Amino acid sequence: MWRSPWLCVALLLAVAIAGCGEVPRPFAERREAGGQELLRRPPPARILVPAPTEAGLTQDAAQRFAEALAEALREQELPATASPSARRGPRDWQVAARFEPSAMAVALSYALIDEKGERVGTVRAPRPVPIAAWANADPAALSAAAADAGPAIAALTGRADTARRAAGPTAPARLPTVAVL
Repeated sequence: MWRSPWLCVALLLAVAIAGCGEVPRPFAERREAGGQELLRRPPPARILVPAPTEAGLTQDAAQRFAEALAEALREQELPATASPSARRGPRDWQVAARFEPSAMAVALSYALIDEKGERVGTVRAPRPVPIAAWANADPAALSAAAADAGPAIAALTGRADTARRAAGPTAPARLPTVAVL
């Protein structure tokens, strides 16, 4: 019997200490600047690669180059398409290829354009393409130029997406609503 009061005191003390902490609320909305907010800003839905018609190539060769560039981006695990019938969606980004010819080679650069139509970065191709191969639209040279550009554009996309996320949310995200009838 003499232990019973001590047991009650110990039990009351344990309850009092447990009451000092916060009750976990895993489904409560958090207003923190990190964590969940970053998940609400998805990466681009697609990266559109239009045919570079002002690059000194025929329409057919420009489309083949765009398809090769889209394939190089897909190899970098980016959702890219070069379909001429693809329409730009509200979350799609775009890669615009530019070329600068010189006497011996063509230097390529790629601009990354976000869903708002703003340029978020530019990257130069690691190697120039010989002018004769570019002028003749040599399939091997176009494929090699696209394959060289894939990793550089993927790195630029990653840097741009990271910079957007670090800047914080620009607008409140609208999550889809589900109704069960």
